[in-house]
Amino acid sequence: MGSPLVIKLMDCAKAIADGDLKFADQLFSDMEALSAAETNRVTKKVVDYFAEALARRVHGVHPRNPFPLLPSSNLKKISYEPSPLEWFACMSTDYAIRDVLNVKKNKLHLIEISSLVDCWQRHSLEEYLLHGHHGMPLSFQYTSIRPKLSKNDDYLQENRRMITEVAQRSPVDFKYRALFADSVPDIVESVLRLERTSEDEIIIVRWVFQLHKLLALEGAVDKVLSKLKDLKPDIMVIVEQEADNNTDDFFYRFASSFKYYLNLFESLELYATNLSSLIWERHLRWQICNVVASEGIDRIERHETLARWQQRLYGARFCSVSLCSDHFADFLYDFSAYKIEENSGFPVLLAAGHPLIFASVWKPANATHSSGGE
Repeated sequence: MGSPLVIKLMDCAKAIADGDLKFADQLFSDMEALSAAETNRVTKKVVDYFAEALARRVHGVHPRNPFPLLPSSNLKKISYEPSPLEWFACMSTDYAIRDVLNVKKNKLHLIEISSLVDCWQRHSLEEYLLHGHHGMPLSFQYTSIRPKLSKNDDYLQENRRMITEVAQRSPVDFKYRALFADSVPDIVESVLRLERTSEDEIIIVRWVFQLHKLLALEGAVDKVLSKLKDLKPDIMVIVEQEADNNTDDFFYRFASSFKYYLNLFESLELYATNLSSLIWERHLRWQICNVVASEGIDRIERHETLARWQQRLYGARFCSVSLCSDHFADFLYDFSAYKIEENSGFPVLLAAGHPLIFASVWKPANATHSSGGE
């Protein structure tokens, strides 16, 4: 982070933290001049995004749309190549589920609270329904709690049609339910509505880049974890960004976030694909604006480290289930620039030695079923 442009960005953030807006305005002008001379494309892009976020903080202007929108008119034509982050998220759940499916029950209910786009959702469903897993129950219900990615009804109908087509090719009885949650209270309310239909049911809960958002609303995490503990899922998989930006110390949050997002963008640059790259870049750009420019309940991108989430889950009377990193050999073959290391039995995805995201697996401490080692 030693380039003149980055140093000037840090000085600008420090000036804003100290309330010296006149000096900050001068530094904004200096950054514009330095930006043209920056030769590293990723560094220039990330500095631009953080400078935009600083300007939004100063002027109180926040982006309206927190989620990437998909063009509904082109939905049928989309060719989507998942990013390494999505592959890691899906494979983490996949391997955790295999042991659970050995339990002889007739029903499987997969509950996913996710911010991933619909084209990845359909890919994930195809993996479960068409390729199948050993011990797959005869009945499979999929509940998706997610934001709306478009206000266009045609888009929603087309998405449901595509999912129905996948289900019709499957040998199992499939049911699909979508609960739309565009805010933290919406997520909480959707989770509180979940119910177990019978004891002859395997319940799997998967949080994909969403659980951290509950930290914006006081008491939301405790309320949701208490509900899920009562639901008695066989496992709960959590995939989150391994970052440390949930602090009221603005300058620390800014500096820590810049280092994290610079590493993240550099890693994604190696595997950029058209739609996936565009969607992730738009989403991460909004994250940066939210982390830097917003405060209070409006700041929902409150990423924390794996160690902090472990403390919180243990405190809520969940126990951990090991997820061996040896399972990820195929992933590392496809994405050789990444490395996976174990931390307390959980896989952490790294690039150039920097932790980016982690997956962890949990079950209620009072669970009586068998779902893997602790």
